[in-house]
Amino acid sequence: MTRISLLVTISILLLSLLSSLTSCAVITSSSPPAAELMYEWSSLVFDWSNIPQSVYDTWISLNGSEHCMLAGIKISHTGDVYVSVPRWTPPGTVPSTLNKIVPNPQVDGGYMLQPYPSYDMNKEGDPNALQSVLGYEIDSSDRLWILDQGKVNSQPAIPGAIKLIIWDITTNTLVKKYVFSEQEAGASTSFLNDIVINTHVPGGSLFAYITDSGLGLKPSDPVHGALIVYDYGTNTVRRILDSVESTQPDESLWITINGDKVLADAPMRTGADGLALNDDGSVVFWCPLTSTIIYALPTSILHYSNTTDEQIEQDVIRVYDKGCASDGLAYANNGVLYITSISNSSIIAIDLSNGNSSVVVHDSALMVWPDTIGFDHKGSIMFVSNQLYKFVEGVLDFSQTNFRIWKVWIGANSYLDDDN
Repeated sequence: MTRISLLVTISILLLSLLSSLTSCAVITSSSPPAAELMYEWSSLVFDWSNIPQSVYDTWISLNGSEHCMLAGIKISHTGDVYVSVPRWTPPGTVPSTLNKIVPNPQVDGGYMLQPYPSYDMNKEGDPNALQSVLGYEIDSSDRLWILDQGKVNSQPAIPGAIKLIIWDITTNTLVKKYVFSEQEAGASTSFLNDIVINTHVPGGSLFAYITDSGLGLKPSDPVHGALIVYDYGTNTVRRILDSVESTQPDESLWITINGDKVLADAPMRTGADGLALNDDGSVVFWCPLTSTIIYALPTSILHYSNTTDEQIEQDVIRVYDKGCASDGLAYANNGVLYITSISNSSIIAIDLSNGNSSVVVHDSALMVWPDTIGFDHKGSIMFVSNQLYKFVEGVLDFSQTNFRIWKVWIGANSYLDDDN
């Protein structure tokens, strides 16, 4: 299929979506599936058995338990659950930014976070180790594709810290590493957020697509949202759609949750955030967090170095207005796009074959700020709810349960699982 015919096909599909999709604010469902609460914590509990005593002592002195927020979740094909705890808080307060959940009946919630792949690979201040992880993906060969934001406590990243690490879970070894240049992801201006992997590129190549939310060091700094295309074969990247409408926040939008404004002093301004790839790898979808719009782009144009930035921007399609802000997106191998609805504490399913949409789960009390979505490869999605905006504002009540991981049966698996 030529690029032009692909664009026509996508446009027809998305026009049908525009005519049939209902705003997130009023979507209803007669019998949504029940959500199973898998894990919960008032404050996160870490496995300190292989972490130096001095690190623990510093963490205690800084009241570190109130500086750690659960964010990302992905599940391996053997059932291990991996979660991220980004280092957005003062140095010494987050012992490990990437972790595996392990049981411990003696701690709060019955489970704790074990540094993955090791404490040394999470050592703060070492540019070769993971500095601050938010987004990552697990491919069909159980390799972790890990985005390291590099910045700790909203300070400029140290040289070499902003990177992509590909780690083989089965062999516990490094597969490949890419360090971003200042032009590709700035030490003070980038915020690597999410990643999807395309295994359907002609010729057998592997590509990954990354959202950069483009956050500066202060909330008032200009936002420089973008997408980044990574070529696994050549170990090179290209930054695209830098600071254009489709990757920038909607400055007029002030997100509300349960009637409360997100951030009291000024609207949250976050660029390209949620990201999804359809199951044949032909279309990538994304949305700025501070926006109600989902955008799409045919991936074929991204695999050729001779395409210009102007050509790529012209091929961006404004898919539809969701009527709500979203954080995580996820595409299942049954053709359904799952989106988080921050404003409504919900997960929404959109069938891209016909435009039908429905609420998967909703709980305005217990699912506040649904964040990342992962697949358990057994027919269910799992997602984090973390009250992110309250954590950012420093108003979480740590005597109450704050962080939860949910599982919901959908009868489908990840966009990558057809490759097994």
